[in-house]
Amino acid sequence: MLALEWMKPRLKSVFFDIGNTLTYADLAVTLHPLTKRGLHPTDEQLRNAEIEARRVMDLINLSGSRLNPDAEYWRIFLSKLMGWLGVQDDALLAEITFEWRSARNWTCMAPGTPAILERLASKYELAVICNSDGTMTRLLKHLEVSRFFRTVTDSGVVGHAKPSPEIFHLALKSIGAAPEESVYIGDVYSIDFLGAQKVGMRAILADRLGTYADLDVPKISKLDELEGVLQKM
Repeated sequence: MLALEWMKPRLKSVFFDIGNTLTYADLAVTLHPLTKRGLHPTDEQLRNAEIEARRVMDLINLSGSRLNPDAEYWRIFLSKLMGWLGVQDDALLAEITFEWRSARNWTCMAPGTPAILERLASKYELAVICNSDGTMTRLLKHLEVSRFFRTVTDSGVVGHAKPSPEIFHLALKSIGAAPEESVYIGDVYSIDFLGAQKVGMRAILADRLGTYADLDVPKISKLDELEGVLQKM
């Protein structure tokens, strides 16, 4: 075992998912279609809808389905949420889906995020791989963190979405990174963790809600745990 650990290539590149990994939805904006109608989801309902959406997405992806991962995740999440609120309204569902899927509304970051990225960027090459709407570069500039990332590989720009190997290969190529010297951090097991592993990258789950508490894999519950996990890889 010690020999195998000694032979493992040094980690040089760290790739990030964005939504629910580095940034979070501005609930005042994303929930506005509901709140303006007097509907106010509780924190528990939001948390349970996120957990349920991840678990259902994992089952779908592991079955080999070719469904659009991003669209399907939000369909599950918001359908569950509206069901618990007792609402059946296709127009409202379409409106709230637009708000949740728009990168421009994912503007919340945990305190200290820029400082953590700055420390990481002094040790590793950082880059982004995300399923988004083609505007992720603009969002990262708005949040004043784009300087930490060498490239942003956005599914809305490149035409391939996680967990497809193509988007990971494009991202690795964009910075000249070897997969065995790279790690990917994301929040959905079948999309992010297994997607990265499939192309030979290492992987870490961003498991803020404890969805994957039973999985014995590298994971973090908050960003300030990442540096310690990376040192052990």
